[in-house]
Amino acid sequence: MSPQPIAFRMPELRRLDEGSLNFFRRMADGVLARARPGDLCWVREPYFLPPQFDGHRPTDALDRGASPTFLSETGYARTVGHLGELRAARLLCRPWHRRHLRILRVDQQRIQDVGADDIRAAGYRDRFDFAQGWDQGIQMRGRKAHWTANPVILRVEFELVDAPLPQTVSDPRARPGKWEPREAHLALRARTLCAFGSTLEEAFSASQVDRIVRVRDAVAWVLKQTWPELTFDQLGALLEGKDHSTTRTMVGRAHKRRGEDAAFKLITDDMTPGMRAREPKPSRNRALSARPTVDNPHVHLAAPPNSPTLRPPAGRRWCEQCEQLADQTRAAACTSPFCKVKPKELERA
Repeated sequence: MSPQPIAFRMPELRRLDEGSLNFFRRMADGVLARARPGDLCWVREPYFLPPQFDGHRPTDALDRGASPTFLSETGYARTVGHLGELRAARLLCRPWHRRHLRILRVDQQRIQDVGADDIRAAGYRDRFDFAQGWDQGIQMRGRKAHWTANPVILRVEFELVDAPLPQTVSDPRARPGKWEPREAHLALRARTLCAFGSTLEEAFSASQVDRIVRVRDAVAWVLKQTWPELTFDQLGALLEGKDHSTTRTMVGRAHKRRGEDAAFKLITDDMTPGMRAREPKPSRNRALSARPTVDNPHVHLAAPPNSPTLRPPAGRRWCEQCEQLADQTRAAACTSPFCKVKPKELERA
């Protein structure tokens, strides 16, 4: 297994700094599922940057020469006058890490089988305190990972090495020459943004509006599908500095969207040459339907004979791109990102 990041939160971080913590627990189906004795992990921990880097992405600050001050170096104070905002451990860039772990043993168990000695060794007061800390740490994984679901986890024993990973360990940023995207990468990114009616500045802004997130997911999926050899770090560079964990999540979310959103699937298929080549050829006796394309992303599918008509829900109105939807099916809903009537809101007349 290649070296993976491992983030520590309070109170486990304090015990790690004291040297009294020699194990951690993670989900059994996560990135450490293939971990074996002898594998290495680099430690992520909360940190501060100088105040002039507040509002900058960690990768931007790294490229500008910023260096972190770790939480343990400030006496665990969460606010320090001469430093910027406290940043989460998961946002620490690999070149900034200062220590790593060598895995000694990996065991599986249920989360509710954790013993009282392990709970106290991790810095928690009791089982209830530990359960709350576990749920806060894995809240992004959903209900199946919660304490009450009693999921299978890994108990990983380790040896702490108070130094960064050896230089012999592969690191994309340590290799001679920084990776640069090819013109084909940038061109496909631009075509995908155009197909969704968005721009580079809008798509990769700080906005979390679903329409913007949808565009980001599409760009990530199309690039990864077209060039599977791209690492998630390289894909993140094409997505304006996203880290590898974020890009992995975006690609996975796009896979799910393709199964639920017909318009999203059609446009992403059009952007991916390999997907177009695998599409079934239409029958000779059947007329081709219009499909969204790069040049005209708002073309709608033709309505099949005797299809039920659709009308907008009460209190809503069609946008300019939706005026022709009266005789179309639900699958042919408007693909315009500016449409205020979502496909799931359409009602049968």
